[in-house]
Amino acid sequence: EDEFRARHFYFQIQALASLIEGDAEQTADWFGSLRNWWIQHPVHCSAEPVRYKAVLANHLAASLFVQRLDEFEEDAERYRKAPSTNPRDLFLATQQINYLESLYLVNRLPDDLSRATAIGTWLRREQARVRPEFNVSIAYQLALTFLLRQLPSEAVRWLNHILHSK
Repeated sequence: EDEFRARHFYFQIQALASLIEGDAEQTADWFGSLRNWWIQHPVHCSAEPVRYKAVLANHLAASLFVQRLDEFEEDAERYRKAPSTNPRDLFLATQQINYLESLYLVNRLPDDLSRATAIGTWLRREQARVRPEFNVSIAYQLALTFLLRQLPSEAVRWLNHILHSK
């Protein structure tokens, strides 16, 4: 237990130090090491799913920033499969992964936009519960995704969503 915590903090401190130094590649590497440490200890992933998802979310964000999109895809799947401790945790985790995946969609521009559609359906359904900054950010990323895929009517739909958000 002590060794697990010590290594967790070591990797986390190294990642944050690299972030402060402005070394995005090194930051992603350290967050990747932290993620791998957790994956090697599945008992902790099960016992502390919120912390495990935070570890994954940090690596997801770092992977996006340095365009390691294949790593992003692997971790997004892990994040979605990680258990939630209660309905609120599930909602917050869904909000987080939908935000990160909306950023991913703009970077990857997949031919299959079913994930964008699923995120949009979730955002419309849960709009009243979604934090305003996530609401606008996700809608903006969806608008960009559809615009870049040359689907202007869908893009305008999400721009209107932003304009009419409270």
